[in-house]
Amino acid sequence: MKKCNLCGTTTHDNNQKFCPNCGSEMVNFEPSISASKSKKGDENGAPMVGDKNLINNSTLIGKQDKYEASNITINNTITEDHSHTTVVCAVSGKRVYMDSSIVCPQCGKPVAPEYYVEATKRCENCEHKAEEMFRDFATQTMQGKSLNAGVKKLLESKGAELLLTLDKQDEILRSVQASSTVKESALSKMQQVELERAVERLVNAENENECHSACEVFELLHNTTQNYVADFWHYMASAVVAPQKYITDCENELLDNFWQRYWAFVAYRRVGSPKAASAIDAMRKSFAEHDADINLAETLYLVACGYDLHDASMLSRAVDTLPQINAEHLSKPLVPMYEIVSDVLQNGLNPHLAYSSEKRFVLVQILHADRFLAYVSKLEEQEKAAEQARLAEAERQRRAQEEQQRREAEAQRLREQQAREQEEKERVARQQRILSEQESKMKAEMKRLGVEPAEDSKSFVGYEATLPKGRKMGVGKILLFILLGIILLIGLLFLIPAPDSMQ
Repeated sequence: MKKCNLCGTTTHDNNQKFCPNCGSEMVNFEPSISASKSKKGDENGAPMVGDKNLINNSTLIGKQDKYEASNITINNTITEDHSHTTVVCAVSGKRVYMDSSIVCPQCGKPVAPEYYVEATKRCENCEHKAEEMFRDFATQTMQGKSLNAGVKKLLESKGAELLLTLDKQDEILRSVQASSTVKESALSKMQQVELERAVERLVNAENENECHSACEVFELLHNTTQNYVADFWHYMASAVVAPQKYITDCENELLDNFWQRYWAFVAYRRVGSPKAASAIDAMRKSFAEHDADINLAETLYLVACGYDLHDASMLSRAVDTLPQINAEHLSKPLVPMYEIVSDVLQNGLNPHLAYSSEKRFVLVQILHADRFLAYVSKLEEQEKAAEQARLAEAERQRRAQEEQQRREAEAQRLREQQAREQEEKERVARQQRILSEQESKMKAEMKRLGVEPAEDSKSFVGYEATLPKGRKMGVGKILLFILLGIILLIGLLFLIPAPDSMQ
């Protein structure tokens, strides 16, 4: 017979090594003589009161139990010293004291405390078995499938059944994906046609309905195939059309899908989150083998920041990172995008150039070039308005200057006219003085000659000539006077000096 040192369970199977009840080690046990006698002496099998060997099969070490004997309840406290009893740890194989060991509830074996997982209440052996079971289940479940909502829910249910934490499930699923050998599946002819039509619909979309219609096709191809190009367009379109949902799915995803992680920076940029740069750094740690693709993502991010924030320094950094991209190692779907960003950084944006629909989609949705062009257009309008204001001010100043010159010319003309008028007045006054002097001399000469001019006589050539009034003179007298006047005039002309203007 064998007995458990921990819970007191007994068994007649001598090959039993561990207790079926608590998992502790079983030891050989023989009933005491007093107990045998008590069974023989009592027909009812009741133990004798006061027997010091009163121990039945349910006795617990260090625990007080109640026993009934001959209708008398006896409270016995049985304490056994196990301080020197050792057991073999089921995990490490080393012997440990039984008092400090822990029995695993799943396998029933004793283990040292350091090999007992308190979170799941089992030993490390059982923990490893659960992990392997989950790994096998995940490998079989994900074989040839993508991690859609149904598969994810099934894996989470299995993980909860095996008492695995979410972090442990995440770790196992990542390793399963890393070791997965599922090859890319080719699209059928009709699937290829649907993909091309969806891409054309997306890049030429003029409203949200067309965008969502294209995204539905991408999602269907993503869920039903393992095609690399279909996944590329599915995740890129999701990041552009529904960035918040994309971020939620990406952060709750257990597995690392390259294209899903790749376009995270686009979704974060579109919702204004500061996590875009850290998403690229995290992707670099997880997918180091995609170095060229990640360098392109970094360049796209810098260009998008430069265009969105109107920051020339970001564009300068993008120009510096562009040569670090090895175009030969780029994933095939990214090659057109690399050519677009290279052309933009080398030749700049031309708002008047007719770009292709795909290039326009990349410029607007990925690089935010529309915001930059709007900013540039606004600056051009401001510069144009400033130039127009400057020209208007120059025209106003020119007109004011012309008006000032006109006024000055008019004033000068008036001054000259006044000077001429003043000069003319002075000349007339001078001539009058001369005539007056000549008249005075003529009068004096006529007086000397004894000719008295009449008071009411009219002037002749500036002089007063005597003409009798109210009497008709004869022709002879008139001729005589005329002749006399001519002679006097000729004499005066010789006597009177000529004016200054005539000299």
